Amino acid sequence: MGQGQSRPVDLENVHPLKHQVAIDFGTSHSGFAVSGHDFAEALSNNMNSTALTALQPIQIEYYVKYRTAWPGVMEPYPKTRTALLYNRSGQLIEWGNMAFTQYLIMTRAVQAEHVAARST
Repeated sequence: MGQGQSRPVDLENVHPLKHQVAIDFGTSHSGFAVSGHDFAEALSNNMNSTALTALQPIQIEYYVKYRTAWPGVMEPYPKTRTALLYNRSGQLIEWGNMAFTQYLIMTRAVQAEHVAARST
């Protein structure tokens, strides 16, 4: 294999996962969720039957955790804005909702001294 190419994984020697992480980098909003190994177990235990009516409901909120409180927002929401605010020297000043809000309240002269990476 060439340099930088991935190699096949020997699944026999892989340790069981402790957590599963999902990251959603959206064009307007981004978020994440985390679940423990017990979520996969609950799903697989529930898959012994092929009849949909035999499946037992599971409480997703018990197994999957996600953030709903973000800086700069009063109401709970599972995502924050996909936005970054840098100063002229390339230092990150703010991210998420705070980057969007701080950029909007700047005067045009101050905005010219910053770089806002965000979707419209």
